[in-house]
Amino acid sequence: MFLGKIMKGFEAMSRLYRRPDEAGGTYYVDMTRHGKRVRRSLETSVLKIAKQRRDAIVAEKVELTWGVSDKDITPSEFWSRYEAWAQLHKAKASIQREDIIFRQFVTFLSPKTLSAVSKQDVERLKVHLKKDRGMKNVSVNGGLRHMNTLYNYARKLGLYSRHNPFEGFERLPVEEKPVKFLSGEEIDALLAEAKKHSERIHLFISLATYAGMRSREVANCRWEWIDFDQGIITVQGADDGSFSTKGKRHRTIPLHSKLRAILEPHRKQEGYIVNENSKPGVWRLRYEPKKAFKNVAKLAGVPWCTPHVLRHTFASQLVISGVSIYKVSRWLGHADVKTTMIYAHLAPVDDDINRF
Repeated sequence: MFLGKIMKGFEAMSRLYRRPDEAGGTYYVDMTRHGKRVRRSLETSVLKIAKQRRDAIVAEKVELTWGVSDKDITPSEFWSRYEAWAQLHKAKASIQREDIIFRQFVTFLSPKTLSAVSKQDVERLKVHLKKDRGMKNVSVNGGLRHMNTLYNYARKLGLYSRHNPFEGFERLPVEEKPVKFLSGEEIDALLAEAKKHSERIHLFISLATYAGMRSREVANCRWEWIDFDQGIITVQGADDGSFSTKGKRHRTIPLHSKLRAILEPHRKQEGYIVNENSKPGVWRLRYEPKKAFKNVAKLAGVPWCTPHVLRHTFASQLVISGVSIYKVSRWLGHADVKTTMIYAHLAPVDDDINRF
């Protein structure tokens, strides 16, 4: 009974609450410990669990493992520390995309600390990006997804441990459009115009169409990637770190017979297939395919075609031909086969449906 009175006294000195803008959200505790006021997130929206965690902290059975540190980190402090970590773990392009949305976030909301951001602020930022910045719905969703990732990384790095305000944000509606890809006749027309234009744009389009490589992969593709004897292409990062594949994963693609026939006359032992270094020992690609590609696509009668459409063409034509979606996913280098499922509707009728 005496212990029960003590615990009731402790409970009186500690208050459970939720933020006004987080109805039904995370519980926090406001208490005095060792003469110092402490406010901590209990990282749960379940009252029973919140009480258990509060009592564990009050009884000093656990350290203050829920909530933020005594000194909330500022956005600039976080980005400085995060960027140093990201440069070792993430691709440069990914960091650049995160930097763009993080700057928008800081400029518009001007939060003094990461924990000063609420769910309402997230909604305000969403409206700002859409109406004031003129961003498309898909871009707004992507930006907020990056912010969700950054807050999660802040927690992973031990820089922040409150509730993530970007978690579960309501996405703007995005109309699903069918994947654009070239027909067999359009592929032939595009390659014919490319061949008339120049060797480089012809090789660029050939690699993108028959190997499904991303534009940066084509630009950095080297003759060493092509194994004519085994009939495979190994997409991989550069030894000097000047280029890395998406997700830093290498992959192997079977060498298409049509691509082999195109590459054979130009075959070399080493070096870039499409690009060249500007100076010996200096990594800088001289070739820029955008203008040439646009001209060739227009002459071929497919002005809507882009380099990424060729990657879609590679996947779509394979699926239409009955190749397993799992094989296509592996050849494209998708980390999750769910990404490849956008082509699933192109698969021919499966006769296995009649097996019973």
